[in-house]
Amino acid sequence: MNTIMSVINGWSFASAQAVIEKRYPATIEVIAKIQHSKSAMLDKALWHTLEIYAELKAKYV
Repeated sequence: MNTIMSVINGWSFASAQAVIEKRYPATIEVIAKIQHSKSAMLDKALWHTLEIYAELKAKYV
């Protein structure tokens, strides 16, 4: 199985999970490949977002 790199809020995550292909109905062309995410991936992305928000808030507010 291929390793897929996902980028969430600038963080890269490697995963070997299968992707879901999103196809354009008129041409059956693949327009997106969506990967299942684990809660740990989303937690890291959320914490990264909150860190950036805190930095920007401290800088500009």
